[in-house]
Amino acid sequence: MAVAIPTLDMIVQEYLNDTKFQEERQTLIAKRNASISTLRSIVLRFIHSETNLNQFRDDLKVLHQMKEWGASFTGFLMEINKLAKYHAGQSSDVEATLRFILTDLNNNTLGQHIEQFTAFLEREHQRLGQLGKKGQEIVSTKASAFIMSLFACWLDEGNVLCIYYPSFRSGLAMLLRARVLPAPANLTFDVDQKKYPTIIVDSEATHLAIVQVVNNLVQAAPKLRSDGPSELYWAERFLQWVRKRYNAELTGPAEGGADAEIEIDEEEEAVSTYLGITYGRKTIDDTNLSPISQERLLRRIAEVQSQILVDDEVIRRIYYALLAGHVILAGPPGTGKTELARLIPEILWQNDQSHSDEQGLSEDIPTAYTTMLVTATEGWSTHTLISSIVPAMNNGQVAYRMQYGHLSSAILKNWSIIPDQPSTWQIPQRMTYLVDGDPRQHFRGHWLIIDEFNRSHIDTALGEALTSLGGSLALFVNCEDNIYRKLPIPIDFRIIGTLNSFDRNYLNQISEALKRRFSFVEVLPPSRKLRDAERRIVRYKALESIRHLLRAEEADYDDAGEWRGYAAIIDEEEELLASINIQVSDAGASGANSYHREIYLYEALWLEDMPPLQEAFKSTCNIAWVIFEVIRVYRQLGTAQGIALIRYMLIAALMSHAPKQKDQWLKALDMALCDTVADQLQILLPDELDVLIWYLTLEAPTFIGRYNDALGKLASKPRRLRAQLEALNKIVDISGNPILSEQQLESLVENSSSQLHLPEDVLKEAFRLDIPLPELPQFIRRLRTFKAEHGL
Repeated sequence: MAVAIPTLDMIVQEYLNDTKFQEERQTLIAKRNASISTLRSIVLRFIHSETNLNQFRDDLKVLHQMKEWGASFTGFLMEINKLAKYHAGQSSDVEATLRFILTDLNNNTLGQHIEQFTAFLEREHQRLGQLGKKGQEIVSTKASAFIMSLFACWLDEGNVLCIYYPSFRSGLAMLLRARVLPAPANLTFDVDQKKYPTIIVDSEATHLAIVQVVNNLVQAAPKLRSDGPSELYWAERFLQWVRKRYNAELTGPAEGGADAEIEIDEEEEAVSTYLGITYGRKTIDDTNLSPISQERLLRRIAEVQSQILVDDEVIRRIYYALLAGHVILAGPPGTGKTELARLIPEILWQNDQSHSDEQGLSEDIPTAYTTMLVTATEGWSTHTLISSIVPAMNNGQVAYRMQYGHLSSAILKNWSIIPDQPSTWQIPQRMTYLVDGDPRQHFRGHWLIIDEFNRSHIDTALGEALTSLGGSLALFVNCEDNIYRKLPIPIDFRIIGTLNSFDRNYLNQISEALKRRFSFVEVLPPSRKLRDAERRIVRYKALESIRHLLRAEEADYDDAGEWRGYAAIIDEEEELLASINIQVSDAGASGANSYHREIYLYEALWLEDMPPLQEAFKSTCNIAWVIFEVIRVYRQLGTAQGIALIRYMLIAALMSHAPKQKDQWLKALDMALCDTVADQLQILLPDELDVLIWYLTLEAPTFIGRYNDALGKLASKPRRLRAQLEALNKIVDISGNPILSEQQLESLVENSSSQLHLPEDVLKEAFRLDIPLPELPQFIRRLRTFKAEHGL
């Protein structure tokens, strides 16, 4: 694919327009300037024989904390370690020679010292080779320019024009080879077994040639050199950006073939430090997802429940499924599936304690997982999940760049590899992950959440990734060079999908092959056992969501939802209204440990005595929730639907001209049921709609008789009879016991007849017949319309 080579003016302008890079790079430079004096002192102590080579090496380990220099591993500190460990161990002259070479090193003498150090290293290669030393034990002559230029920068207080980072040498080589800049005749390019072509700097002549090129560069583009404390780093900053941004356009495919050995550029990582990529990240082992102790699991389940109301058993099942592999959370809408998918990896696996340093960075290796949420659509393909080549405008010209899909992007965040250098994927290192580079959001790994899983043709979108999800440790990604590269999948990486079970018949089906690769956990609405907690949380969240619509009044409750100075819904600790005691046996412990898990309920606190409003508010909210529970007999609406119902009702009532009148609240309830709930009942079957209409229009005794008569008529329709009885079987009372047991259900089905009758107490509990209902003409009319449509 031919790509137009950009001009120098185009490159410079795009670089200057990259404001994020400019701003974050300034932070890097400020760190460097603050640390130079410390490093200069270390070098001078060695030059003046106040420390020996071993002590010098140990003193330089401070670079592990000074990530801004990109010198704590390959290319610099490792080479100094080789000098002390292997070179000096065989010769007493090494230490003295290094002192001599470092003496009088500055910007003006840098080229001479590079040449001296390169000649010394060549002699050392011959000497140590004769002694049987291996290549990895001998300092590379190619590191000479980087080592000397970095020492010169520290000794000359930052006055060095060229620090020979690999990115500097390869960025400049790209411009020269693409003829964006004229190339001197005496420069040599090293393209052997590297992703990037690199200029070889091994003598005073090559150094002076590069100085001339850099001076030509700033003369051609004076905007590159800015005033201020960072101007001495302008060339390094620009050329590092060039290598990162323009490697495909300026160099073409990597030389050395698809499996070329890659030089890992630590300076690239140091720059990424302040681009929010690697700062504060830690190297970790790629291991299986860790199990959690029972004590810790109970605490974590309680923490999840403090944010979303869901049964303990559901959280446990999701936890077990994640230990086994990938998970789909299936269930009705509004049950909190997406929120659970986000909270569980972050909360269940988090550290019990976290100690932070002055910058807020945890000193411990994090154990929790963060997630990336994407929503599936009908148009998904392998390009969406894996990779694609996309066009991009560059100063009015079309270029092409690699774009990774959602799955590839999520996996890449777990490694230290460079995303736009696929050849480096074969030698990955697991790293922790920082969200947006924030050390306060430090995680062990990064997972993917696919919301509305079956809204896409997910099997087609995953393509060959199906094999990877089946246990392979690598994902095959089609890269820019049209070569499939292996992207390793971390052992503890997980995909969590959510699936709306109500839409199962209308959306794309999931193949059996894909089902084998996922566990399916059903997430249902909270049972009636948690009635009080759910009702109060719904009321609080509904009011909190509309506070912007209501006149604000000063109150003593900072986190309270409040309206018109009348009342506030508070969640203060003293408002604890219920708790649950859990007994667990801890394996290996001598006895049972008791854990107290508290559910905080929200209570209405009236700021002034307003009896009519208080009564209208309380009674209408209670009626609304009773109706909502009865609707759940046939349609398991989630808590979110309950919030939507109460929110609409509150808006309609409180925005009316007479918010204290009960009839206004009942009218608001009728409208809310029509506009937020009714359409979700359109798919109910005729016998289910009949029961709801009877419930809303008949007195309790009449309803019980009508319901039992209907059951008798369903005796000739075993499937519908069982469906009606199973709907009641799923209901539990406030104590958590089913109102219709399995034995009762099977007995009723087996002995069904026209005289079939259910006990009165079962029907009273199932349909909350103890609560009288108001007239709700609009809602009832909608249900009757749905029934008539079924008749058509």
